[in-house]
Amino acid sequence: MAKTNERLFTREQAAERLGISLSTLDAERKSGNIGYIQRKRRGKVWITEQHIQDYLNQWNHDRKRRK
Repeated sequence: MAKTNERLFTREQAAERLGISLSTLDAERKSGNIGYIQRKRRGKVWITEQHIQDYLNQWNHDRKRRK
């Protein structure tokens, strides 16, 4: 659940922030890879900063150090 002071992004804003197309964002949302808020069916979709960070973190691969 979003914190009361957490910024909400529209789908367009979130896609721009992530550097992906709107259709890619929608596909990722529908596949469950990125969270979102939607109060009613077919209503406006909002994506929080935390949703964006969680999405990016799942693709974060730390490099292994070479010895």
